[in-house]
Formats: sequence, C-alpha cells, structure tokens
Amino acid sequence: MRRNLITLAVIGLLVIGYMGWQVGGFSGGHISQAASTVTLAASDQSTSSSSVEAERPFSWYIVRSSGFLAYFALFIIVAFGLIMSGKIATKRIHRFTITQLHCWLSWTMLFLVAVHMIFLLFDKFIPFTIPQLLIPFLATFKPANVAFGIVAFYLLVAVVVSTRYMKWLPKVYWRLIHQSSFVAFAFVSLHGYFTGTDSHTIWAKLLYGIAGGIVVFLIGFRIFGKVNR
Repeated sequence: MRRNLITLAVIGLLVIGYMGWQVGGFSGGHISQAASTVTLAASDQSTSSSSVEAERPFSWYIVRSSGFLAYFALFIIVAFGLIMSGKIATKRIHRFTITQLHCWLSWTMLFLVAVHMIFLLFDKFIPFTIPQLLIPFLATFKPANVAFGIVAFYLLVAVVVSTRYMKWLPKVYWRLIHQSSFVAFAFVSLHGYFTGTDSHTIWAKLLYGIAGGIVVFLIGFRIFGKVNR
C-alpha cells in the first residue's frame, strides 16, 4: 500500500511540475509575442476569423472531436474501473452492467484514438507522418507533448488487449498492466492540454480539471479506503 501511495505522489508531482514548466516557459518567453498577436488579431478580427474558418479542413474538426471523445471515454473507463475495484458501486447499477459498459467503452476509445491518429495524417496545417505518430519525439510539432500521447496509446492498447485475454495471463501481470491505465490517463491529459488547440477555452479547462479531479478523488478513495480497513 505504501508503494501505491508513493507511486501516486510521484505521478502527481511529475504532472504538476511539467505543467508549471510549460506555463512558466510560456509566460516568460512568449508573453510579448502573445500580446502583439492579440493586438493584431483584434484589429483584423472581422476579416481573419471568417477566412480562418474557411481554410480549416474537414480533417481538423475530425481530429478535435475524436480526441475529445476519446478522452471523455477514457475518463469514464478509468472512473468506472475505480468504482468497480473500490466496491462503491450502488445497487442501482448492477456490477455486470458496469463491466459490459467498461469493455465496450474500451474498444470504442481505441477506435476514436485510431480515427484521431489517421486524420492527423491528412491535416494540412500540422502534417504528421506515420513514424511521427508511432515513435515518440519524432514529431516536429511539440515533440514532448505528442510523445505523451504516443506512450499513452501503447499503454492503453496493452490494457485493452490484456483484458481481452486475461484468462491466459497470470493475475499479477494482468493487474500490473491494468494499473498502467492511470499513467496513461495522466499522459493523455498532458497531451491534450498542452497540444490541443482548444485548451485555452474555459470548457476545455473545465473538462480536464473536472475529469482529472474525479479520477484523483477515486484513486484516493480506493487507496485510503483500503488503509482504513
């Protein structure tokens, strides 16, 4: 149990430290550039907004929507998994129903991630190649933030596939692979927040903040609930 607490604390510190580094780098190195950009954007807002909307390809909207839907599905998967493992599911929600929904959402989430990655190949503004989507740090656009998403993708594939064939795996190994979904959720949150074009909006910040807060709460409830028993 102490190992779980230490692991959770280390992951939390890494996430908070990386977020602080990103925010500090932006405020220190790019604040003047951002101010001038806002000034220019305000003067040409009426003409530029319509032209930008017209130039955005259909693939750009697919990339955005599939990314957010995949993140929301992952949040539900992790939350329901913690509810089932923590034995806090109510009688109104049958355990079998949650398990079936958990499995269905897992494959749906992987499908949405595949759509997200495939349509990135057709994006005209920030083009990606297949190696850049599969190998961390090869991307020319925010390589570290993109790498978070790539590593999370491999972790999630391992979790879903191992769950499908859990009968043939030792329980210790399956549980270890399954617990990596928490790391994947943290990596996806970092990837989405620091890479997404909508991260500056209030609704996106609320999505990441509320989803992350609920997952942290459920993890804490699971850990400290076992400690108090």
